[in-house]
Amino acid sequence: VMVRDYGRGDLAQLRFAPGHWLGGDLYVRGDGTLAYFMTPEGLSADFEALGFEVLECDYRRTEVVNRGTGVRMPRVWVHGRFRKKD
Repeated sequence: VMVRDYGRGDLAQLRFAPGHWLGGDLYVRGDGTLAYFMTPEGLSADFEALGFEVLECDYRRTEVVNRGTGVRMPRVWVHGRFRKKD
């Protein structure tokens, strides 16, 4: 199984307005849907609890730069590869 999702500290998390934080790394969007920002440790623990072997799980970071304004925007994902144990 391969997973790539929002990581803690991503621009999407930093842009949430006050009042949208529900606790921990959980936020509610304006349309009522939820956004959770993961850590490699948390994702690995979840998969291990389900009987998977962790092949790889870490942050992938990049920085997007708006060429017009020069604004730098951090992007953070958690990328993981897991295999079901025999």
